[in-house]
Amino acid sequence: MKKLISVLLTACLAGSGFALWGCAPAIRQKGAWPLGSSAPESVTQTQELTRAYFDTLHKEIKADESFTLTAKTSGGAVTFISRDPAVLSVVADGNEITVTGLKAGDGYVMATDEDNRQYNACYVRVTANNKPVPPVDPDPPVDPDPPKEENGGMPYGAYNVNTYTYPYWRGNTVYNETVLFVGNDDSAPLLYNATRILKVTSYDLKTTYAEGTDYTYDAVNNRLRRTANSRIPAWEPTRWKMTNAQANQNGLLAQNKVFAAKGATPLANNQWSDYIYFDESTMISSQQVAVTYEHNADAAKAWDLATTHADQFPKLHNKLANKQNISILFYGDSVVYGANASKTLGMAPQAESYTDMIASFIRGKYNVQVTAQNLASGGTTAADGVQYFPNQAPTVAITNPKPCTITPDLLILGYGLNDQNILSYTPEQYVNNIDTLVHKARQNFKDVEILIVSPTLGNPESYTYTDNDTQEQALKAYFLPNGNHKYPQIATVAEVTKMHRQLYRKKGNRYGDITGNNVNHPNDAGMRLIAQTCLHTLFGADYFK
Repeated sequence: MKKLISVLLTACLAGSGFALWGCAPAIRQKGAWPLGSSAPESVTQTQELTRAYFDTLHKEIKADESFTLTAKTSGGAVTFISRDPAVLSVVADGNEITVTGLKAGDGYVMATDEDNRQYNACYVRVTANNKPVPPVDPDPPVDPDPPKEENGGMPYGAYNVNTYTYPYWRGNTVYNETVLFVGNDDSAPLLYNATRILKVTSYDLKTTYAEGTDYTYDAVNNRLRRTANSRIPAWEPTRWKMTNAQANQNGLLAQNKVFAAKGATPLANNQWSDYIYFDESTMISSQQVAVTYEHNADAAKAWDLATTHADQFPKLHNKLANKQNISILFYGDSVVYGANASKTLGMAPQAESYTDMIASFIRGKYNVQVTAQNLASGGTTAADGVQYFPNQAPTVAITNPKPCTITPDLLILGYGLNDQNILSYTPEQYVNNIDTLVHKARQNFKDVEILIVSPTLGNPESYTYTDNDTQEQALKAYFLPNGNHKYPQIATVAEVTKMHRQLYRKKGNRYGDITGNNVNHPNDAGMRLIAQTCLHTLFGADYFK
């Protein structure tokens, strides 16, 4: 005869706020069986019951915390399980049971008999552990390094979305990499040692410079240099970084075209003693050049690549595979808005912002209609986004606030540039605000899938910005599978900070080569890097094929 089980809860809590089950009777009457089941006809009231006594009736823990339950049993064999495996993990070693909270919620540790009849043992309330803890170890590589490949012959005399979204870390040809020469004697490294320079042009791609006449390339040291009589612009050092007196002398203070430099100290009149040049117009990009060249490097192995998370977007992929039209909603700060992309500035080559590059790439590759709405606003933070997402204006002044008019399949959130550096939000506060945005998105758009874009670097030579990745690490700790992973197949992170830092360092820590305003906005080269990283995250390492 099969033995029965009854969990005896040895105490009941009064007035605790916990919904505890009552104590079970020592002998179960016929018909009084758990989970609505009926007792077998062969069972009588005189049979011996299996009993389980637990030293804890209830417990409150945080996600990722554990505690040990001790059980005393008699009668038949007992197995301990979690009735709510998404909330609790249960591992039993004899009568010692380790219970771990997985995510916020209510759960029960259960005892079962050999017929899998379940009986309540211990109620556990799990509360969220929202504190983002950066992972100690780097993420393990998910994708194998791709083979070396050829990508010559792509169009680059004008903006082309396929050329610009082709990843910097693939192929043997780099198209229109940007460089800014600061002073007549400056020299600049390229991302890779070039084996052949194909073309050097002005940023707008309209003027072609001649090797030997306008520039030389030192292949041994990987340095591009202007010649003595070059037509290539050389930015004046005093306009790039200057003292308070120089800024006044040039009239730049009055024009708001300077930004406090790192280590600058305010004077008595609240002016700063040291500045770097800052300009939201076409001024800086008009001084940059675009370099196209071939190389022999194994490009993919030269980068620590962002992790792909294509499996987190099954609905998006299914719609595209079935040639269904999609909608994309963008929320974020000035970089998401597209500040300093050449198309936004109205200058050639009219390269799109990274958000428009993503939409254009999807249209072209999948031959579907993509409706994109960009509601990003300059100067805003994730805290501002919480106030107006998805269809209310924020409390701070923003440019042309507009309501959301689409039901997105994909939401791309891009905050962080202003959160920590300008308004001193901690990484934890930043992630909590992003979490609120994700929650609100799911409330408003039940089928939406979400890509959270970590911020680009600000200029480490400017007053507020530092070369760190604390915000990205906090995002990864909270949203990626090796973190709390609160929203599986709903939200994940594009590691733009990680990739943008590598671009900056591979360019010899020359922020001027990849910026449009010298403080915090990427130029076309930086916009391309963000688009490439997002597409890599959304569609996998071979997204461009």
